[in-house]
Amino acid sequence: MNPATRPAHHKTAMLLMGGVVIIVAATFAAFLGAKGCTPTPPPALVIARDTTWFTAPLLPDGGIDYPGALGAEFASRGVDATNNGAPLLQQALAQFVDPWSHATARAEAGIDGSKLGGAIDAAIAAMQRGETAGPDATFLQPWLDASESALALAAKAALQPHCLVAPTGLLLERADPFPALPALTLAFELRLAQAAARGSQESALADARTALALARIVAPPPTFGAQALALEREAGTLAQLCRSARGATPLPAATLLAQAELQPASGAGDSALREALLAARIEVLDQLTAAWRGRAEIGPDPQDGSAEAGQEHARAASAVGQALAVADPNPVFRHANERFDALDAALLGSDRPLPARLDAFLARLDELLADGRPLPPQRTGPLGRALLSADQLAEHVVDVLLGAAAARLEAELLDWMAQVVACESSLAELATLADAPRRRDRLLGEPLTATMREDGNCEVTGALLELRADLQRRRSR
Repeated sequence: MNPATRPAHHKTAMLLMGGVVIIVAATFAAFLGAKGCTPTPPPALVIARDTTWFTAPLLPDGGIDYPGALGAEFASRGVDATNNGAPLLQQALAQFVDPWSHATARAEAGIDGSKLGGAIDAAIAAMQRGETAGPDATFLQPWLDASESALALAAKAALQPHCLVAPTGLLLERADPFPALPALTLAFELRLAQAAARGSQESALADARTALALARIVAPPPTFGAQALALEREAGTLAQLCRSARGATPLPAATLLAQAELQPASGAGDSALREALLAARIEVLDQLTAAWRGRAEIGPDPQDGSAEAGQEHARAASAVGQALAVADPNPVFRHANERFDALDAALLGSDRPLPARLDAFLARLDELLADGRPLPPQRTGPLGRALLSADQLAEHVVDVLLGAAAARLEAELLDWMAQVVACESSLAELATLADAPRRRDRLLGEPLTATMREDGNCEVTGALLELRADLQRRRSR
């Protein structure tokens, strides 16, 4: 062979070999892609307790009608149109206008909107102290007067045996189904303070009973967030009862304490923990069903503080979510329920003391948060995804969903605990003012000690407050 021609032949051979390698690689990648991502109809989802949790009623497309299932839960509690105060409450809130939107107060004040918030806050503080005269106390009086018909309807609703929000759709995305309910509860708190200051005990006690009933309304199944909002309203009402029991014309603390005990606190005890976990389970399964049926995509991690990282997570999760179209849904749904079963077992499945169960529960949430991170960059490209089966990718979708749910559960649980402590502290103060026996909290069953200080405030100590401090330290880490 002529040496001068050897480089050309060598170059041609190298080009041919490179072409063969490219063709083989492309064929191999296409084969792997077909293995994991070819859009073939997935197997039908088996409706069973270990996949969909609720097994009936079914929607026309074969999915679970979660609102219908919750409606059946209502019916099993004996709730019907004749004993449910929710429709009356809806009528009341349709007529009710919160103080920040009340046009009469704004017009009569003669001040601009930037100062309106401070004026309203000063008026609320004055009314809560039982003041009935002066510019601060009278600032919101036109609002209370205009709210008379709405308050009458709300008081009637609160007397019904039940006041449950009938689910016309999943209420899990909104923690509070009645955004104006806090302001409505506040109106009763202010009115009872005025009645107590005037010596109208019967009117004050009636408003106290209504305010407590309204404060405890949540949409079932109540998430930790919904329970925390209800407990926050309840804590505000109980704090007002304490102020009224210490006022210049004090309301009888023993009667107020008895009213507060007419029904159990809405957010204390294992039943509240169980309801919150059920709500989280339904939310995740509903999102998973929507993604599997192609009606939704998995969104970004809400706990990621970086907008750019959140967008990257959204792209990765969206790509991974496509695997749900070809994966067997039964192992995927079982995987989600198995993780919730583990949460249930950690929080409710033993007779260990609650602090130990909470530690185990939070440790489980940490695992879900770690598993719910986006796929590593080398797995997010076309070839990287092809190296994973559709079932593996679909399982990762579940981990992403569970990671987002775990972040919410952790934050809302700590808020819930703080509001439980606020309510129990006020009840302990009422017990002290009423010379009642020392109370035990309704979460741990441990005694609470309330000590009245010289400045008129009350200091409460006990194991429940120590538990709250431990959880707050966890959040700050």
